[in-house]
Amino acid sequence: MMVSIIIPAYNAENTLPCCLDSLLNQTYADYEIIVVDDGSTDKTGRIAEKYADINPKIKVFHKANGGSASARNYGINKSSGSSIAFTDADDIVDSFFLEILMEIQRRTGSQICQCGFRIVKNHTTIKVNTSKTVPEEKGSKTYSNLDAVRRYMDYKTYFGTVVLWNKIFDRKLFDEIRFVEGKSTDDEYIMPRLLYSCNSLTVSDIVLYNYVLSDNSQMRSSNTDKKVYDVIDLSEYQLLFFQETGNQEFIERSMAGFYGTIVGQLYYFKKRNKTEEKRLYEKYKTQLRECQKVILKSRYVPFRSKALLAVRRYVPGIFYSVRRIYRWRKER
Repeated sequence: MMVSIIIPAYNAENTLPCCLDSLLNQTYADYEIIVVDDGSTDKTGRIAEKYADINPKIKVFHKANGGSASARNYGINKSSGSSIAFTDADDIVDSFFLEILMEIQRRTGSQICQCGFRIVKNHTTIKVNTSKTVPEEKGSKTYSNLDAVRRYMDYKTYFGTVVLWNKIFDRKLFDEIRFVEGKSTDDEYIMPRLLYSCNSLTVSDIVLYNYVLSDNSQMRSSNTDKKVYDVIDLSEYQLLFFQETGNQEFIERSMAGFYGTIVGQLYYFKKRNKTEEKRLYEKYKTQLRECQKVILKSRYVPFRSKALLAVRRYVPGIFYSVRRIYRWRKER
């Protein structure tokens, strides 16, 4: 079964060669690499073309700059595989990446299969992310689509479920679902829909993907006013999606997430822009009240979460001070 590996590439001349070298070193034979040059102004396109001239597995497409979501959608349209994987142009995969995930897919029939990953900075591993619930004797565990969504919602524990690049997807999932273009993050807009729509998710604790932190990595990006509104837009988008599903548990849990997001961004503007804080509150005050009523009565939102949301809303200074101390102690 062929796998299509889609790489959105923008001004990645310094990192794309290592990424392609790692993909060409796969032990699994049946795959294609689709590089979508998203309007690069450096040598990214030429580098990709040179690789394609040497290896027929690589196909290169050039398009006007539209962002990574646009490039991924373009790559899906050009793909031939029955399965799809996504890698970033500055990341590196282990040689068994495709072989192991495709074997898990064959064995379980899961439409989404996931592996562990390393976070790498300056050629040094700074964190290893694997599932905390995978039985060691089996090496993998399968979740229903609803349990997969629950893992997504508990993203602080199961961050590996949130991201795209440590997974293989059944191509059929993209018949109806595509990336939302023009947003600052691709993963969190599409993953809830993919997880909710799949037959199951199988998670392996084997580490096969290397997420390389660079100056352009989203995980390193600083908080800006635009990013604040992107976060709000994402939270609202997810709430609307779960309201469409009619699943009451996910509706109430996403309401709690939306409430926490708005409260957090109000505090952000309180310290930086009082006018914007007032404007944001006036826009969402009705929804805040409605969410608060639902959250307080919800049996799906734990009491601890309710208490933290209340502290964050009414005494945010205490909430953020405690959180800073907690993070400082955790990093020591």
